[in-house]
Amino acid sequence: MTEDNDPHVLIHEELPEEHSDPLIRFLHRIIRIAIRVLAVLMVLVIIWGIGDVIYVLYQRLGTPPSSCSISTIFSRRSAPSWRC
Repeated sequence: MTEDNDPHVLIHEELPEEHSDPLIRFLHRIIRIAIRVLAVLMVLVIIWGIGDVIYVLYQRLGTPPSSCSISTIFSRRSAPSWRC
């Protein structure tokens, strides 16, 4: 199989691991590690947010509903309050 037909051959690489300058090679390695760490942190934040929404819904569904009526809303304060 020739290199033209091989789908695994990279034509362009943004942060190549092989570079003639050792400093650039080291910095590329640091950037790659930082990208992986940030990707893991983003996934953890998404999972944490989903868990938080589920926890709040569980708490709200577990409490009994409040008995609000129009008279109790307007009798507590001069301005309308939608939380009883």
